[in-house]
Amino acid sequence: MQFIDGEDLKSLIRRIGRLPVTKVLQLAHQPCSGLGAAHDTGVIHRDLKPANVMIDGWGHARITDFGFARPASDDAPSERVVGTPAYIAPEQYFHNETGVSSDIYSLGPVFYEMLTGERAHSGTTRESLEQSLAGRSPDFTASAHHGDPEFDALRDVILWCLQKDPGDRPANALAISASLPGGDPLAAALAAGDTPSAGTVAAARDSHLPSSTFAWSLFAGCLVGLVAAVSLWVDLSHKIGFHEAPQTLASQARKVIEAAGANESLESEAWGFSVDREYLDLSCR
Repeated sequence: MQFIDGEDLKSLIRRIGRLPVTKVLQLAHQPCSGLGAAHDTGVIHRDLKPANVMIDGWGHARITDFGFARPASDDAPSERVVGTPAYIAPEQYFHNETGVSSDIYSLGPVFYEMLTGERAHSGTTRESLEQSLAGRSPDFTASAHHGDPEFDALRDVILWCLQKDPGDRPANALAISASLPGGDPLAAALAAGDTPSAGTVAAARDSHLPSSTFAWSLFAGCLVGLVAAVSLWVDLSHKIGFHEAPQTLASQARKVIEAAGANESLESEAWGFSVDREYLDLSCR
């Protein structure tokens, strides 16, 4: 496979400890995209863990080591447990059953370790590990970031992935990415120069569209502005504030004409108000 110049996520966490919340969010979308692409091609990873996620020289997360992968169409249980016990789903550990939902489960412990620097299932013996897999989900209340909206969003996604019942987990990796703050898998794929799959398009949210409330408010504002403009246009001659009546202005106009040397009697006359569009155009430039 492609050579990746970098280090694996497990080594990075061991070296610097837990990652900042913003960095976890930045990286979390990428394994979701990679896992979603694998599932779209009918491949189940079966051993997703921090040691199998590489961070390259540009800070991008890449899923590696598909040595235990199998076709999604092969739904027969394995003869033995496949994967790393601390990161695999309960049904994978206890019943050797793997599929899209078991890969989805594995994202939970990976994100948990990125966020806390600790393993979600930290049993040191087989019995303690089995109790952790079958027991309650990890507790986040002791974290210093508890109450931070981004932290809480990550916590909710992790707990969603770690549901014991596969049917209670996200349907696919793209649903996880879309649930994370800033999640828009379609925009992410386009920004990366990738051709989005049908699943990516289906999972993408219309985050660029305004809400219905905002749209109706904008429409009402435009309508009010249009009515005001029409009213001003129709009644403009009364808004500019002439100081004299039309008859007085007409009399002054006759004096201007006579002063110009046009003494002939006038055969007809008319008065009105018009807009000098050319002047207005020049004034607006």
